[in-house]
Amino acid sequence: VVEISLDTFFSHNWSVPRRDKLLALCVHFNLLTAVLTCFFVDLIIGTLNVFRVLPSVRFAWKGHTSGITGRLVTLPLFLLVLLLFNDVMPVCLRSPKFVFLDKCCIEQTSLRSKREGILKLGAFLRHSKEMLVCYSDVYFLRLWTVFEIACFLTVCPDNDLTVIPSVVPHVWVIATTMAYITEVLSIVVNELFKSYWVEALCWSVCVYLLAICFRKLAEHKENLRKRLTTFSIKQCALHEERDRSMVYACIATLVRASGHATEGANEEECLQAFDALVRDEMP
Repeated sequence: VVEISLDTFFSHNWSVPRRDKLLALCVHFNLLTAVLTCFFVDLIIGTLNVFRVLPSVRFAWKGHTSGITGRLVTLPLFLLVLLLFNDVMPVCLRSPKFVFLDKCCIEQTSLRSKREGILKLGAFLRHSKEMLVCYSDVYFLRLWTVFEIACFLTVCPDNDLTVIPSVVPHVWVIATTMAYITEVLSIVVNELFKSYWVEALCWSVCVYLLAICFRKLAEHKENLRKRLTTFSIKQCALHEERDRSMVYACIATLVRASGHATEGANEEECLQAFDALVRDEMP
């Protein structure tokens, strides 16, 4: 038997749009690379600006010339690396990532094979270095994703758990796009009006819109915290109710095996212990 170590166990709801899941994976795997790439590119551009190799513009409110290449290049480069790094970077120059994705790793055509794969989710998690959750408002309302959380909390609680709300990648993309548009407008406005106040107005509008985005993100996180503090597995929905007893039995077994309930505890007591575990550990 050959054991394969997985880098990431990706947990998600099938109802979440594929675009949101892809953006969550991009942020998780490419964000640091995008930041470092922009940092080093800015160092190179800054050095070239010092020696006046690149074009510059005289900003009215600064009173001296300033390079514009970095302002025009950095943010688009950040988005390109964030979204396309794994597509454009040759495999020989990066280490491959092994990710568990249920639709690809569990047989979907045979009901029997599908159930066998689902019952072995704990084994997949045990051989994964981390668990990545693409969180949406329905994540803790669906029994299958709650089952994956149960496997993580009981089988490998010491592994890394990363939760990325599905709105976070959108905030990154929107914020970067808005900042770039404002940069371009500020350069154009400076050339047309030679006025500090018009440029300041552009940035004020940008900051206001960004504040709205981050406020929505904060509200999203607060709703997650409140939902976890009142979590109950009995409130979780399931597409096929006939599977509920099987999932409950699996969770009860995991809770007993991990010591969060006594060996003689019945299923109801185990489910209550699991509710308490989620409320204590997840927020």
